[in-house]
Amino acid sequence: MKYSVFIFFIISINIYSQTLYSDNPIKIERNNDNLYASNAIKLRLDDIVTTDENTVVMIEYNNKYYYIAYNSAVSIGDNDIILEKGMIFERHSKYKSLDIFLNKQKFIKLYADPYPFYAGKIGSLYILSMEKIIIKKSSLRNSALPMVVFNLAGSNNGYNVYRSIFGIHPGWREKILTFKTTFNLDDNSTVYIKEQLLCNLTPPPPEKPNQIPGVNKQMKTILGDAAKSGEERKLLQNDVYTQFIPKLYSEDDVHIMPSFGRYSSYYGAFRGYTRGYARFHEGFDIANERSTYIRASNAGVVRISRELFVRGNCVVIDHGEGVFTSYFHMSKLIAKEGTFVKKGDIIGEIGTTGMSTGNHLHWELRAGNVCVDPLSILDRRFVFNEKNMILIR
Repeated sequence: MKYSVFIFFIISINIYSQTLYSDNPIKIERNNDNLYASNAIKLRLDDIVTTDENTVVMIEYNNKYYYIAYNSAVSIGDNDIILEKGMIFERHSKYKSLDIFLNKQKFIKLYADPYPFYAGKIGSLYILSMEKIIIKKSSLRNSALPMVVFNLAGSNNGYNVYRSIFGIHPGWREKILTFKTTFNLDDNSTVYIKEQLLCNLTPPPPEKPNQIPGVNKQMKTILGDAAKSGEERKLLQNDVYTQFIPKLYSEDDVHIMPSFGRYSSYYGAFRGYTRGYARFHEGFDIANERSTYIRASNAGVVRISRELFVRGNCVVIDHGEGVFTSYFHMSKLIAKEGTFVKKGDIIGEIGTTGMSTGNHLHWELRAGNVCVDPLSILDRRFVFNEKNMILIR
């Protein structure tokens, strides 16, 4: 009996130790009922506190102070306050008034370009802050991919602009993407943002792939050596595409088509090579005569310029901030590894090396280590312009 009383006492302290402070009535969801509470109400475990566009809240809990921004929702956890939507500040000391927080949270903004996002295409997010911030961790769709890394990319009307460029996998099947980020302010506040973002999806794949004609002996040899193919994939995805240079080598200069010819296969085509081997096409194919020049689609550093097992003679260019273009099946390599190339520089010549049925360039785009349609980067400028972007928060 004594043991039971002791357990109840500890739980009771935990449940009733949170206190809410607000100048306006606040919506609290408790046991599926909605309450509207005013200043200094005691909160309970699993309560959900929601603010609107006119109200902010401070919750005192476990010697910490949680400031809830406009249009946000939090739940009361066992040991902390859990952000469900919107933005909160976590602090070890109290602001002198809610007005200080009111002003600070107004000067943090989140923009998206384009919006809604598109599966299989490149996208970008921008965090704007009047203060310089240290972004600790960010994610999209609660996954390690895409890599969502923010970089200070200049200023705009007194705001510091932080940019992240990424791709969304074409096979993503949910219309909602969860974006989360955490960063620190100069006043030792930790800021958490969590937003549900919309995404346009690609059509589901067909039941049967289109069989590729002309699969030759060389291609069958490549398909039969899973070990070598795996080593090559690991080299690119683990060692090359994960590199992050904290700048774009060419911010306001759009990418160009890297060669001329017949567009022989588009990104996303579901293609079969043998009865047991079918894949989505991860690039854009341009067919032309052998030795037709291939040019860099934009400025960057050459990370790879060598012959690979599957991709043949291959060049990979790092454009900065996790954006890479790759050029496969060349007859001749011209660009040298480790060198800087400008947009339009000749980097190689069209060929049919590696897993290829004829002379063509296979051109790929990766952003955040996700392979997306390279055509989606044409005409894109990654310079913040609020007139062309959607304000999320």
